[in-house]
Amino acid sequence: MHSTQDKTAPQLLQLPPLYCPIDAAIHPEHDSIDLDAQIWLDRYRLYTSDIDRAWVIARKYGEAMTRIYPEGIADRVALTARWLHWIFYVDDVRMETATTPDRLASAIGLTSHLLRVMESPATEPTADQTGPVAALQSLMVSVQAVASPTQLYRFVEAHRKWFHSILWGMANPAPAGLDEFLHLRMLNAGGAASLSWSEITTGEEVPGAEFHSPAMRALQESSFLMMALDNDLLSYNRELLIDGTKINIVMLLARLNDCPPEQAVHQAVALRDRLTTLFLRLRDQELPELSASGRAYVADLGYAIRSNLDWGSNSPRYTAVTPRTQLPPPNPAPIPLTLTDRPSDPSTEPLPCPSIAWWWQQLHT
Repeated sequence: MHSTQDKTAPQLLQLPPLYCPIDAAIHPEHDSIDLDAQIWLDRYRLYTSDIDRAWVIARKYGEAMTRIYPEGIADRVALTARWLHWIFYVDDVRMETATTPDRLASAIGLTSHLLRVMESPATEPTADQTGPVAALQSLMVSVQAVASPTQLYRFVEAHRKWFHSILWGMANPAPAGLDEFLHLRMLNAGGAASLSWSEITTGEEVPGAEFHSPAMRALQESSFLMMALDNDLLSYNRELLIDGTKINIVMLLARLNDCPPEQAVHQAVALRDRLTTLFLRLRDQELPELSASGRAYVADLGYAIRSNLDWGSNSPRYTAVTPRTQLPPPNPAPIPLTLTDRPSDPSTEPLPCPSIAWWWQQLHT
């Protein structure tokens, strides 16, 4: 029996191969960590309905974090899985709907409150308290029990940058040029907050002279931007067909270069491949001089890049072209993804974007 293609069905934008010669890994206790996160999710009711809960469970947020921290202390990696459920609730439910001045003001108030909860000594919420503030209070009790003062400070500051960039994006939803877009996207995808768990999960602290050096900052920021652009590529079809017209790298390049999306996607991949080349060269340059904790941190940056691709191409968060008012499909097809060890753009010249061009200046040769 022959099958025929449904020409009315949504058609995915075909992704070219992506340059990512980084090995995949996953924490050996990933199943139990994911289950723990689901139980915690229900404890604080971090969803808006039974349908929303089904979507959250289907997306396997715990898997994403166990791929980033495959070598972390298990009970601390479990905290990262809880955190991802919490932050996606805050971002998707409480922040992305803030499209009017009143709602923007409400989002500013919420993020200010959440940051103060992070900064203050935590107390466990009572049994009847639910929602994002109570969930954060519970999370911070556990974080403060294991994190050093420096680790906790870096954790809070990473979230401060993230929340600031989300509010910036709400106030200016259509960046005019590539440089402004890349600057904003580097910040608002949450890479810094996700990787602020690295030192906590290992129990190690990267010396300040290493952590804040220009070369390490270039490694951090280039990886954060790379992951953000990969999110744009993976979510393009869903955002176009289901979630509206939020600006992403493909749409921006199509507008700036007056070309169709099928051409713009190749330009976007060339851009992220160029970032990958920079990250790998800078990583190899810096690793011999780093402390053991610094090397572990940089390894987690690499795991995060690969995790973002492996999890994202299989998670219904990006793969399911079904309205979120309906139950998620049981087995949505993964996004066809090919990883290659050859960049489509191997250039080591800086991108023509002043806010990030200094990254390439950290290369010695």
